[in-house]
Amino acid sequence: MLVLVTPTCRGSGSKVLALELAIHLNIETKRPVILIDLSTDFTSFDMETNCLTAYFNNIIHTAQATRRFEKAPDVLITKIITEECMKIIDERKFIKNIFGGGLSAQLAEFVNYLLHKDFGVIVYVPPDMIGEYLLERAFVDTGLVNRAKIVITSNEKKSCIDRPRMISSNDLLSRRVASIIINKIPMGVLDGVREDVKVRLLKKTAPKGSPLLIGLIPLTMQLYYRDLNSYLPLLMKAEYNEHAKSISKLLTMVVRNILGVEKESKILTVVRGMISEQRLGSLVH
Repeated sequence: MLVLVTPTCRGSGSKVLALELAIHLNIETKRPVILIDLSTDFTSFDMETNCLTAYFNNIIHTAQATRRFEKAPDVLITKIITEECMKIIDERKFIKNIFGGGLSAQLAEFVNYLLHKDFGVIVYVPPDMIGEYLLERAFVDTGLVNRAKIVITSNEKKSCIDRPRMISSNDLLSRRVASIIINKIPMGVLDGVREDVKVRLLKKTAPKGSPLLIGLIPLTMQLYYRDLNSYLPLLMKAEYNEHAKSISKLLTMVVRNILGVEKESKILTVVRGMISEQRLGSLVH
């Protein structure tokens, strides 16, 4: 199973959401899952010298390019580049390798290898020039996207909610969009969301025929973390936090929908129930 997670805007916990999808996919399929972070920022998931670019350049072994997430041992994490990796790899060579096509080909080959080995693969595609380039070259041009489901994440800003329509400019990508867009409310308070945004979030849209279900989910307080080592997964929080339990259940449904065993209508019903739940505001704090 290959899932491409791409946010419409920066922030809103999209990377951690990708990690949670990896954890829930692992639980649901009982198979190892690897999260590949294609972002070039050094603000999260930083893993010192553990990066794919160093592996592709034969500087480190494949085992050194990934790290296990300690709280979910069957979930591996890797980044395309890290701050420490940039010190041992010439920056000009790195940029040239990206736009020269070499990195895209190596990434596609690596993902193909993982899928052949029956790994679940979650790829975080950042909303920037490099992310979009790697998406096109490594996944669209190679046909890998035909084996993928795309999960678009967003926050509550109108400009971010409208942006998913941009993906319809590529028919191939549009057809592979999974049936869920998860919108996170930064303050975790539903009362502050404009009514027109609520209406927009609770209806189905269909860019060029692709089923797109939009759900409003107050996630931020559950997905907050200072660094990866201190982050506590939803499945662990669920033991004592009802809101985390609800979000974990919802993400399980999202994964099951991606796998083709859960109907969209059931998920929409759950989302609506969460929004109407009076206790929700107090549960996020």
